[in-house]
Amino acid sequence: MFTYDQIQSLNPLELSVYEYVISHKQDVVSMTIRQLAKEIHVSTSTILRFCTKVDLEGFSELKFLLKRELKDNRTEMPGTSVIDSVDEFFNRVNDEKFTRVINKAAELIVHSELIVFFGVSTSGYFAQYGARILANLGLFTLVITDPFQPRPDKIIDPEHVLLVDLSVSGETEQGLRLAQIYHEKKAKVLSITNSSLSTLAKISDVNISYNVHEVVGDNFINLTTQVPLVFILELIMNKSQSLLTDIRN
Repeated sequence: MFTYDQIQSLNPLELSVYEYVISHKQDVVSMTIRQLAKEIHVSTSTILRFCTKVDLEGFSELKFLLKRELKDNRTEMPGTSVIDSVDEFFNRVNDEKFTRVINKAAELIVHSELIVFFGVSTSGYFAQYGARILANLGLFTLVITDPFQPRPDKIIDPEHVLLVDLSVSGETEQGLRLAQIYHEKKAKVLSITNSSLSTLAKISDVNISYNVHEVVGDNFINLTTQVPLVFILELIMNKSQSLLTDIRN
């Protein structure tokens, strides 16, 4: 429905409009702009700016677009909000800007002699997965899942070291601290986050964001779908394999 480039242009308030719209399509088509603004706790002007940034002439056209999509997908499935979020993500991956950032990530990887993956909690498991699929290509990878691992005093040949920092929120204290350490040591940082507006995204050399509806459960546990993260890791691996084949030939 919306392109990667359009989503990247949104500010935090506009992004909240996007996340609500994607996860509540059926509700939005029956709302007025004032009702939607009240529900999301933003101004009507914010909603109109969102419409402009995604190349719509106004709120009415947004509702028309949602109605058309709902009509094309009449069969409602369990977990519809998750399916909608993932479907929206996959509709964006053919965007030229998204392809460019995947290519940049792969270039960093193939020119690194050591690739260190970092993640805590659920992200830690995906860090292990990312390290493994790149190791399958013959690349030297390590994984850090202990957020309290001591700060490294020295990184050998830092210009050829890459930190791949995985964080849904992009605001995890340990992930930010590690990224800052690696930057200080002159190593490169590639982050994969849900939002390009996060602190981690902004301090990284390259950031890949997937921008799906964020879900926080009881005790503030993040339950945001990680299907896009797995797909991104697979894309990076595939592109890296292609680049390595060209280099080795």
